Amino acid sequence: MTSFRARKARYFYDCGDGWKHDVKIPEVIDSYGGELPASVPVPGDAPPEDVGDVGGFEHFLQAIGDSARSEYDDLAGWGWSQFYEPSDLTSVSRRMRAWKTDELVRARNERYECRCAGGLADPSTLSGSF
Repeated sequence: MTSFRARKARYFYDCGDGWKHDVKIPEVIDSYGGELPASVPVPGDAPPEDVGDVGGFEHFLQAIGDSARSEYDDLAGWGWSQFYEPSDLTSVSRRMRAWKTDELVRARNERYECRCAGGLADPSTLSGSF
């Protein structure tokens, strides 16, 4: 195991919404035989960009968790356009590996063009599973 000084850090993101993350590094692996980059399991889901503060994210999760809610279609479509997906180790690792190629950029551009064209398309009509 590599020795280093910092074992934890506080990370501030999106200062307008006040997200603070406490990052703990329990171990550094000097040699990894699997495919890189890789992710480790974490509890919970990551919020989509610009969802607001913690209360906004909680509202978003409640709305997309109940298709009978009036805002379900709008927020589910918006979340899809922001690449929101429930936490899943396989999909997170796939997206991280896609950073090495233009695959993630291509999917992002398709979603952006869809939004600019006056609405959100059915996700199944576009290529890519991001």
